[in-house]
Amino acid sequence: MALLPRKRPRADGAAAAGTDGIGLVESHGIDYIPLAERHSSPWNLFTVMMGQAFFLGNLVIGWLLISYGLGWWSSVSAILIGNALGALIICPGALLGPRTGTNGPVSSGAFFGIVGRIIGTVVSLFTAIGFAALAVWTSGQAVIAGMNRLVGLPMTNTTYAVAYGVIALICFLVALYGHANVVAAQKFLVVAVGLLMLVGTIIFASKVNIGYTGGHYILTGGFWPTWSLAVATTAALPISLAPYVNDYARYVSTNASDRRISGSVFLGCAGGVAVTMLFGVWTAIGFKNPTGDYVSNFVSTSPEWFVVPIVLIGLVGGCGQAAFSIYGVGLDTSSLIPKLNRVTATTLIGIITIAFVYVADFVLGAINTVNSFVLLLIVLLIPWTMVVIIGHFARRGYYKPDDLQLFNQGKTGGIYWFTGGLNWRAVVAYIVGAAVGCMFINTSLFTGPWSDLADGVDLSTVSALVVTAIV
Repeated sequence: MALLPRKRPRADGAAAAGTDGIGLVESHGIDYIPLAERHSSPWNLFTVMMGQAFFLGNLVIGWLLISYGLGWWSSVSAILIGNALGALIICPGALLGPRTGTNGPVSSGAFFGIVGRIIGTVVSLFTAIGFAALAVWTSGQAVIAGMNRLVGLPMTNTTYAVAYGVIALICFLVALYGHANVVAAQKFLVVAVGLLMLVGTIIFASKVNIGYTGGHYILTGGFWPTWSLAVATTAALPISLAPYVNDYARYVSTNASDRRISGSVFLGCAGGVAVTMLFGVWTAIGFKNPTGDYVSNFVSTSPEWFVVPIVLIGLVGGCGQAAFSIYGVGLDTSSLIPKLNRVTATTLIGIITIAFVYVADFVLGAINTVNSFVLLLIVLLIPWTMVVIIGHFARRGYYKPDDLQLFNQGKTGGIYWFTGGLNWRAVVAYIVGAAVGCMFINTSLFTGPWSDLADGVDLSTVSALVVTAIV
């Protein structure tokens, strides 16, 4: 039976109390959340994991499967299988938060060592900034394209830049206020964006051709390699949430069962990503040119009265995902640089994110790097996630939260110190698993030397998972 720490009294004998409410700035960061302040529930975990997926970027990634050359049914099978696999991999990881009272990267110090857990912090930094930027970028595209059709707003670099800035500012404010406000935003998203997508599904029903088979495999040259690439791309989305699940699970009441916690995360992750990606595929096969630019085709193909809902999907959905990402990366940055509190770290990350958006759009061309980005994520995150999950079950869910916090306090020692703060068994397993996975990657930005060993079938995901587990 897992042991949970008791509420720790303050030195003056009064109960320690933090601030976490709608409209209030959360006072907690990566510090331990006292049991008396665990006011959340598995239902909140479900809605947060579901709501963060309801953004335009996931629709675009769904369309990517069509642009790869897949048809309707092959895309559906890749999405359902990929999402189920990805969500199944990460859902046990949500069991750490209620036991450690802190976020995922800090909790991973139980396995990597309190210094080695920086691996999770760095990976999550990269992941969150990338997804926040993708959310702001796709939202800005939708808002400007929609306003162009409605009122003739010019589609220039200046209007895009203003849209990106406004959306990023809204996301930053939600993230700055913290946990309760992000949870409230996701609950609103599930209902509002969910209803808008339902209406959109009905609108496009007369346009789509579910017999669309695709067939022009632009990346791999064949069906099975393309389908396996689509499964890997799809699985990357729920797996990318692995470092952030415990941002919210750390507030879940310790009365909640492990089954309810992990089940809520599985259903929220798999369901949210599947719904949005399927909607992206559904609308794409209703375009005259299914492989053409998604956002502009979505706006131009929809009836004019539905353009306003598209703008809302872009604006509200993008703000929800970006706020989710910025909040998580703010926590991780404050754990990487203990002198920064959560508010200061979140402010810094907000500035970096908007800078990344401008560079990605006006210099690099963001959409061209989406495929490579998500595949790199899965290869870097799977080994970390496997170490955490195997470690959790090997330790039977037992943790010493005080020892996990020593690095944040500038101290050494404790049961998670291992060798100089590193558990080399876990670190080596991570490095070997990630390296082997990268050997099998085949993307436009990077091709591994072993990418053709299975006739183009993507083995990066499977190899990273299996090798890490074995090591």
